[in-house]
Amino acid sequence: NLHTKFRQLGYTFMTVIAPSAIVSNYVNLAQDVHLMPGCIINTNTSIAAGTILNSGSIVEHDCKIGLHNHIAPGAKLSGGVETGEGVFIGIGANVIQNIKICKGSVIAAGANVFKNIDAESIVYSYRTETDKR
Repeated sequence: NLHTKFRQLGYTFMTVIAPSAIVSNYVNLAQDVHLMPGCIINTNTSIAAGTILNSGSIVEHDCKIGLHNHIAPGAKLSGGVETGEGVFIGIGANVIQNIKICKGSVIAAGANVFKNIDAESIVYSYRTETDKR
């Protein structure tokens, strides 16, 4: 919300790419994107404005990352993943190929996403005593 408010007031923000980030030459980065150390973005991916890809996150080929997303450290998105506006993907989460995560959803730390996610959803993983191996 703050980002949008300041943009409407005429402010502009820089795109920041850490020197250790690995970014394909065939990636479409909007203005105001922040790529932190060690993140990897593969070919034919687009990343919308106001998005942060945090340390060590991986966004594979053909992904479409929406406005104002936060991809936390160590999160991994396989090929063809699409996210809506305002999506948060927590630390260490994994999203398999061709998944759509709709607007305003939260993928909790360590979650594994195997199906499309509706808008404003919260997805988490947990283990019960009987799940332990």
